[in-house]
Amino acid sequence: MKLHAEWIHYMDAYRIYDPTKPQQTIAYDDRPFDEISSDFQAKGYDISLADSDTMHIEILGCGD
Repeated sequence: MKLHAEWIHYMDAYRIYDPTKPQQTIAYDDRPFDEISSDFQAKGYDISLADSDTMHIEILGCGD
């Protein structure tokens, strides 16, 4: 399963979510992305950083 991590500045944490359902948060994590990525990959997930362009495409439903 592919997941995305979005940096939430005011929370000083990453929001982890499924890009097919970007409005639903799976988790928040305040660790460095490398640690988060290692943990999720060990559990069989593919996780990548989402930028603002990625988020806009997903929300509009054009990222299929």
